[in-house]
Amino acid sequence: MPRRRVVLRAALLCAALVTANIQPAAAATGCVPESTWPAARGDLAAQVVDLVNAHRARLGLQALAVSPTLTAAATWKARHMAAYGYLAHDDPAPPTARTSGQRLSECGYPQASWGENIAAGYETAQAVLDGWLASPGHRANLERPEYRATGVGAAGSRLSWAQAFGTAVDAGSALPAAAPPAPIPAASPTLGAATSRSGQASSTHRTVRVRCGLRSRNVSCRLGGVRGALVRIALTRGGRTYARARARVRSDPARVALHGVRRLRDGRYALVVRAALGSAVRERRLAFVVR
Repeated sequence: MPRRRVVLRAALLCAALVTANIQPAAAATGCVPESTWPAARGDLAAQVVDLVNAHRARLGLQALAVSPTLTAAATWKARHMAAYGYLAHDDPAPPTARTSGQRLSECGYPQASWGENIAAGYETAQAVLDGWLASPGHRANLERPEYRATGVGAAGSRLSWAQAFGTAVDAGSALPAAAPPAPIPAASPTLGAATSRSGQASSTHRTVRVRCGLRSRNVSCRLGGVRGALVRIALTRGGRTYARARARVRSDPARVALHGVRRLRDGRYALVVRAALGSAVRERRLAFVVR
């Protein structure tokens, strides 16, 4: 079968935005790259892991462990894309056509939610990370609190990149030696929530004030004491995001409307608010009840 040839004239990237469950495979098959494919650049892959964990640390997020199975899946992907000159999450033949989820399963990753970022044409680890961070979908994968493990692959003279993420830390996973610890948040009083039939949550911590409410199933938050900060808000339940927002706060107080991702239903949610101003990052987690 002739090789696929796709001319990529600029740095490109793509993200698997929807997490999914992987069905466990009976054995780890279909995860060995052909010897003729461009060699893996393990040095660049390690740099991406360190840069991503440093970025997560600045946001107060847990560092990602390096999973051997996610690394194998990402390395296979990067070498395959470099060999056949394409950019897509699903794997086209040869050697076999399959989805990205099937690849992770065949590389031995356990049943768990996952995500994937891919790119081509970026010349350094910092450049590809900057490209991913500039894209909302890719950034969401890099900053998703539920993710606990990762694996990165890079290959080719015109570099192809792949980074896989997962919520399960499988056997053999370990934090890289250079992984920075997440900053310890300043001591704060216990957070409380006030709820009504429409749903609301509130929190006060010194100069940071947050009050969120629900109207017609749309969530908005009133923020105080964080002028100039980059604020990210997420409404989650069961590992899924139902609404979110990202905004630079220019006034005090300020109102930020969340963008709905899924339809809100009655029940208890977690509302996570992060405000980053320079190197300081503050996070608030509140209960949010919809009735």
